[in-house]
Amino acid sequence: MTIGTAHPSTRDLRPLVAFAIFIGYSIVATFLTYPIAWHLSTRVPHDLGDPLLSTVILWWNAHHLPLTPAWWNGSFFWPSPGTLAFSDHRLGASLLASPLQWAGFSPLTAYNVTLLVTFPLCATGAHWLAYTLTGRHDASLVAGLAYGFSPYRIAHIEHLELLAAFGMPAALAALHQHLKDGRTKWIVVFGGVLLLQALSCSYYFLFFLIMLALWMAWFLRWPWGRTPFQIAVAVATVVAVMSPIALRYLAIHKHYGLARGFGDIITLSADVTSIVTASPLSLVWGWTSTLNGPERQVFPGLTIVVVTAIAMMKGVRSEKPLPRENRVSLFLLGLGSVFALIALSAWYFGPWRAAGVSVGTPFKPFSLAVFSWLGAIAASSWVRHAYRRRSSFAFYILTSVVLFIFSLGPKPAFLGQQFLYQPPYSWLMRLSIFGDSVRVPARFAMPAILAWSAAAALAYARLVPRRAFTSIVAPNRATLAACLTAAAILADSWSRPVPVFAPPPAWPPEVSTASVVSFVELPLGDTMHDVAAMYRSTLTDRPTINGYSGYFPPDYEALRMALEERDESVLNYLASQGPVLVGVERAWPYSAERVSWLRANPHAKTVAETTNAVWFVVTGSPLPQTRCGGPTMPITALQDRSGPVSLRLVTDGDEETFWITKNGQHAGDLLTIDLGHAVPVCSVQMSLGWRVALYPRDLSVATSEDGESWQTSFTGKVAGMAIAAAVARPRTAVLELPLASHTARFIRLRVETDQPKIPWIVTELAVTGR
Repeated sequence: MTIGTAHPSTRDLRPLVAFAIFIGYSIVATFLTYPIAWHLSTRVPHDLGDPLLSTVILWWNAHHLPLTPAWWNGSFFWPSPGTLAFSDHRLGASLLASPLQWAGFSPLTAYNVTLLVTFPLCATGAHWLAYTLTGRHDASLVAGLAYGFSPYRIAHIEHLELLAAFGMPAALAALHQHLKDGRTKWIVVFGGVLLLQALSCSYYFLFFLIMLALWMAWFLRWPWGRTPFQIAVAVATVVAVMSPIALRYLAIHKHYGLARGFGDIITLSADVTSIVTASPLSLVWGWTSTLNGPERQVFPGLTIVVVTAIAMMKGVRSEKPLPRENRVSLFLLGLGSVFALIALSAWYFGPWRAAGVSVGTPFKPFSLAVFSWLGAIAASSWVRHAYRRRSSFAFYILTSVVLFIFSLGPKPAFLGQQFLYQPPYSWLMRLSIFGDSVRVPARFAMPAILAWSAAAALAYARLVPRRAFTSIVAPNRATLAACLTAAAILADSWSRPVPVFAPPPAWPPEVSTASVVSFVELPLGDTMHDVAAMYRSTLTDRPTINGYSGYFPPDYEALRMALEERDESVLNYLASQGPVLVGVERAWPYSAERVSWLRANPHAKTVAETTNAVWFVVTGSPLPQTRCGGPTMPITALQDRSGPVSLRLVTDGDEETFWITKNGQHAGDLLTIDLGHAVPVCSVQMSLGWRVALYPRDLSVATSEDGESWQTSFTGKVAGMAIAAAVARPRTAVLELPLASHTARFIRLRVETDQPKIPWIVTELAVTGR
């Protein structure tokens, strides 16, 4: 199961030839992604969500020096810091988008051009890889079309960072070229394109390292020579260059307590049926899209599967091993069949126990069956012989299978039913970066499709003999085969017209941001509306309080609720650092109430009105700060309206233990702190942890020496204080409320208005003395 390895020099791929190949793929991209190229400056492709997020980030990268504090803060979720780390930074794509913007093109034009260029870049990278393996441009065309225009890429046409996958094939091409001539320059090229891939998409960089480990295990032999050490140095250099970005990402995520939930990872893992599921945009295969949702549509194209399968079967039939050469494989094959029958019995009859053997769930014995079958393949004479020959064809076939298994995530499923226990991806999740930060295992499909595309090129080279291809002008069977194969690959990939949308309009001329520090558009919290506000930040050069990204700061939901509940304290907080522009779109429900609320605010001034929106400039005053330098006073007892409360819930230093009201908030809900005896007091500190949205809506604080006579220290709405505390300390938002009395034994926190849908939470309580 091998292919005769060609040894062409990459000097054959001269710059003019490479440029011609790139232009050819660019023409294909122009028509396959129709009508994006016809509306570069006037339309947003696919939807107004992720494409505009990428547009905003590319604009931000073009106008701020990367890695500076200002750059990390981003232009959205103001005033929360470090929000650029909530999504991929897209610095790789900015290498093209930034010069376009510096040359005067609009942010939207720069985004659309960058998106389109990823297609010929990926195709050219795969073409180079296949040419390095086969020495034939016709075979390389198979890989270029299959990878550069894969149905999987069409399924992610709205995700610019996932389209930027050109570094992986180029890195493999450089490694294969190094194996041929041993020249160090190819290791340098490998390191350069690997760095470009890391800057373009962190997902693919991580996943490619798995592919690289498999490549080294297959192609490198003892004595190692310098190659593995050179590769290690190149990878270490890339990691060192990327480490300032990675460490800052980790620090910001730790600051906010951001992590991917296990449920998200399961939901965004591929299903076995994902391999036959294409995007609804696919012209030929779109009907399969109902099998799986977005992120789980990883169809690689039927043509490359068929071509690879034919070549593989031909290779297997050409070898006639002796039976004794496959004894281990036959044993493992039979053992796997036994385990499969056990799994089938558990599925059909339910859990059973016999002769000391118990079977509870079908997927555990079936896992043993699958691993036995994979072992049988690995131990077969075909794979062993291919390994000895370092067969590129066998490597890329096997690697595509392994990477697809990784794409199934920690609980591989068929039609939603788990069938494997402790698969390879669960081993990766023991590494913190996979357990906390990688949300979409299904994206392993991109390197898997790269491997499959390379295998298809090698398969084509085996099925269509060298020199059989003449030209399109004088076609023979080989020429027709090349044309038909290319046409079939493009048919698999061809897209319906990509939906395009007008970008959010600019504000009318009378709306100026010259005197404000930021702006917010109401209502807050709708994705399309928030992204529209973010896009307008590129037109105004002012950060927006609206935001949308891979993560959200903990205070965002609290901010949305406070604005919807017409809490004036949150407006004062937002304007405490300078005037804020507030826009209210009339078309949304309850907009009239929002406008009336702002008109009634003495600190809000109407600056513009149109049929679509009303704009206000809101001013504020600095938030009062309680300054207490005294000791923390011991709390001896705690009581709510139902009776005594365990002190451990709110004094153990653990934000995951807490006191919370039942059935929302109701006037009269309270916590009464008993200090044991009257002592000098200064403030009470109430922590909400990271659950900022569960702040008390209208709170009063009172003190008493005897529990009978009370003196009010504070009363009012605290949304502004809660959100300010969450911005300062996202994981432990602490409200510090002043105490007017000089001495007190009892401190009472009481809710004064109803909020029946949202409970009041307290994770920690402390009283400071004078």
